[in-house]
Amino acid sequence: MSKNINRIWLILLIFNLIPNNLIAASLENINDGATKIINDGASKIINSLSIETSIKGKKLKKFFKNSTYDLSLDGSIRKYQFKEKEYQVFINEQLHETGEWKVYGLLKNQIRLKPSNASKSYYFKKIKGKNKIYHFNKLPSSQDAKKTTVKIFSSNSINNVTVEKKEIKKEEKKIVKKIDNSKTKKKRKLIKKLVKKKPKKKQKNLNLKQNINLLNLQKIR
Repeated sequence: MSKNINRIWLILLIFNLIPNNLIAASLENINDGATKIINDGASKIINSLSIETSIKGKKLKKFFKNSTYDLSLDGSIRKYQFKEKEYQVFINEQLHETGEWKVYGLLKNQIRLKPSNASKSYYFKKIKGKNKIYHFNKLPSSQDAKKTTVKIFSSNSINNVTVEKKEIKKEEKKIVKKIDNSKTKKKRKLIKKLVKKKPKKKQKNLNLKQNINLLNLQKIR
């Protein structure tokens, strides 16, 4: 019994000797480690399930404000020019639409575009980490809202310079391939023409030689 009491007193003394700040620090480390594990696990689950999250709030406003985007919509490339509150849409360098835009909704995860020449508004949602926007013909929370995927081809936005460069490089590669193919086709055509023409020249030369030989023989006779 006395041995057990001594052990208890010894444990209490050890705990009293350890500084409080060390205990707090160790607890903080445990908490940090636990939160990191939870966050990593959550991100892995999100990636595995391919859950898409949209940009919202100030980031969403920054993405569109004073930016220009070439977007594929309704079978055509449309250039959207966003200003502070207004926007313009160009198709083949001709003005197609003007209106006002703003960050909209309770979660602030979408923008509302209100055309000046139409009563119906439509909405854009920018997907985080992906080169696409979702277009909605009505408020996204509406049951009958139609969602369309809109691809971003290029932009002048500082936030999307990498996207623009990648797209430009792809387009440049396509153009270079087309030029190379056209060059090779032209070369092939020229080679074929030369190959066809060469035998004719040889034949002409042979005919001339034969004619000269005949003339020489006639002279000798």
